[in-house]
Parts: sequence; structure tokens; C-alpha cells
Amino acid sequence: MKEISRRELLRRLAAGSALATLPSLVRAASALQQTRTAEAPFQRVNVLFHGLSLIEFSDDEIHVFLPNAGSDRAYLAGTWMQEVALGRGQQYRFSGVMTGPRPEFYRIDPKQNAVFRNGPMEGSLAFCKLVFPFPDVVTPLRLLRKSHGKNFFTGEPKPIVEPEVVPQILAFSYVHPDTSSPLQFRPLPWTPVVYGGVVNLHIWDSAVKTPTPQASQSAFASMAKMMGAPSLGLDPAYDAIKPPRPDEKPEVVGLGCEQEWSLSERMSEPEGCGKEHKYKPKDDSGLDSLPIILF
Repeated sequence: MKEISRRELLRRLAAGSALATLPSLVRAASALQQTRTAEAPFQRVNVLFHGLSLIEFSDDEIHVFLPNAGSDRAYLAGTWMQEVALGRGQQYRFSGVMTGPRPEFYRIDPKQNAVFRNGPMEGSLAFCKLVFPFPDVVTPLRLLRKSHGKNFFTGEPKPIVEPEVVPQILAFSYVHPDTSSPLQFRPLPWTPVVYGGVVNLHIWDSAVKTPTPQASQSAFASMAKMMGAPSLGLDPAYDAIKPPRPDEKPEVVGLGCEQEWSLSERMSEPEGCGKEHKYKPKDDSGLDSLPIILF
């Protein structure tokens, strides 16, 4: 099979309809990844949540609900550029890593995350549910700073602490493999790719094309409804704001800066990351990518 370069893959993606291109994205990306040699065993696993997600810290594990926010969104999981579609109404469970105790609240920095009190969840409204053990480290990425003195959220309930920044991506990192269990995200047909001792699993509930402010607000309303908080909203001041560029050197070990791109950015031939690099993707606008933690 002829090898497909990253630039050629991105060019093909940008040429056609975004939603129609998703199946070919998976096929072409699989060809690209065949050139890599897997290494074993892994030393670290990063799970990255892009887009909208409700991340509930229960007593003994983490439940992640992806809001059913419309048919114009992609619900995907897998290795970067090899993601496959998640099933509506399906439940997925991550295994192969050791879990620790439930983290104390101070480890989930409420100044850098959208953290709300846990309450009754309308899980039946989710597109799907994901189950994870407690990670060793939780890291917010692509931080959007508070602007114009406006809080990010309107209505009720209020966050436990009003954040100064909110992430576009949230990363769980696991550094203790479970030798008694293979690394799996069942029933997803996922084959982990070990690169430099690190495995990255990307999870998406994201707009394929740059969303309008109205679409972003509507998607967030779907998530608020799942929380049982229909009056909770996003301040309109953030409807047209551009999120920060991907970090030139992400804080998460084994993560390349290009793995912080959104789906719409990824399909518009981005070049480089950070302030010092040429960067020409169609920037997303507004808070369409926002993981919320329920603690």
C-alpha cells in the first residue's frame, strides 16, 4: 500500500464534505499509521477528552457522559488520526491500568477547570457513557482565560469555584499498567499504538466544522440538561472568542502539540503550534470544546 503523508491526508480531508469524509479519514489514517512499529510494554497512557463531556467522579470510578448534541457532530474514540465512531446508547469501559484512590478535591484545580457539584444525572440523554479508573494525573490543556471580567457561566448552579481559565481539552494520565489485564476500551475495536513508551487515546464529542455561536450554545444546553440544570448557560461574551493555539510543548508527557488540534482545525492543514510557529487553521470560535467535571 502506498504510504500517505500527513500533508496529503489533511489535504484530502479539507477537499470534501466534513461529515462525508469521516469514513475515509479512518481508512486513510490507518494506512498512515501502518508505517509505525509498536513498542511494548507501555509506560504511560494518556486519555484526552476533546469537545463536550460530563466527567463524573463517583465513589469508585469515573463516569463520562458524552452529550447527544446533534447529528452534525462527531462522536469518536481511538488513536490520533485513527479514531472510529462510538455507538449511540453504548457503554465503554477502559481497562489495563491500575486505579488509585479517588483524588482529593484540591488535585482537580477548580481555578483551571469547570467543576460543579455532583448531582442527579440524566444519563439517558447521553449519546454514550464511558467508564474509567481514577487517573494518576488530571491535566487541563488549551486554557481559555476569562475575558472582559465576565464569568464563563450564567444561571444555576454556579461552579464550586469560579474558574479563571477553562480547558478545551482534559487529559487523564495513567502511569501504572495492570499486568493482569490487557489495555482495552471495550467494546471499541481499538488497538493501542505504543510510541516512545506512551499510548494516547483520544475521545471526541465535537463539531466537525467550525460551529456558529448558536450551535455552540445549543450544544452546551444539551449538556446542561443532562446535568439537570436547564438554566445553566454560557455567557454570550464567549460566543465569538478564539481559543488559544495548541501549546508548543504540551504539559502531558508523550503528547505532540498537533494532538491538541480540534477536528475542524485538523482538516484545514495546520502548520506548527504555539506563538512562534506558522499557524493557519480555521480557528474554532466560542466554547464548543468544554469538559465539565462533576465532583
